[in-house]
Amino acid sequence: MSGDATPNLDLVYLDPSQAQPEVKINDAWNKIDAAVGGITVEDADSPFTSVSHVKTIKVSGGSVTAESDDAVLIALDGSGGGGSSGAGGMGRRGRAGARGRMGPPRPSQPPIDIELTAGWNSSNGAVQLGFAVPQDLLIPRACTLREVIILTQGGSGSCSVALWKCAFGAYPPTSGNDITGGTAPAISGAVTYDNVALTGWTRSFAQNDCIRASLLTNSTFTSVKIFLRMY
Repeated sequence: MSGDATPNLDLVYLDPSQAQPEVKINDAWNKIDAAVGGITVEDADSPFTSVSHVKTIKVSGGSVTAESDDAVLIALDGSGGGGSSGAGGMGRRGRAGARGRMGPPRPSQPPIDIELTAGWNSSNGAVQLGFAVPQDLLIPRACTLREVIILTQGGSGSCSVALWKCAFGAYPPTSGNDITGGTAPAISGAVTYDNVALTGWTRSFAQNDCIRASLLTNSTFTSVKIFLRMY
């Protein structure tokens, strides 16, 4: 034995001056330490190395491959989803143990699970309100509205779109079911609209709620498309 503690679990040895019991106790510490093993984690972007005293690693959303230097390469794809795959029994190989090399994490982003769209087009000048049939959208599951975008074609101009909501059993929605708080999404002297604040809007939806999008006004646009992003 050398040193004052076991190499992996840092179990402190008894001082030999405490008489003979330390021999069997220290031998037991060594056996426990060898059984548990260790794992070394290396940051791929820095020389820093740390030791975590575990014997099994479970990797979710990545892959595990063996390298020629007795290391184990853990490649994470950053998706954060899917099931777990085990890389069990990765005990010590000499002093090096098994290494997991992980790149920098992806920056977190707000999730967008649902995107619903409605739109109106004309191949002969600006879209005429008399031909702009209201578009009905069905909510696939309970969700929260996060962002509303309007994209247009035909140059800078103005338009506005009404958004009404009702439960499936109360279809069709009417003007009394407005979700915009009385301020319909609108473009004035521009070509796009993007609203993430949604102040005063109704944002919560149940499964099978119905949304009706109606083109209220349009000046010059030959195409008007509205996008509802939800999570």
